[in-house]
Amino acid sequence: LAKGDSAVIEDLIEFLYRGVKA
Repeated sequence: LAKGDSAVIEDLIEFLYRGVKA
């Protein structure tokens, strides 16, 4: 993974996590 990809993945995980909690 490129350095930029890790940040994008972290944002995606956080987004999905919030969706699960909602």
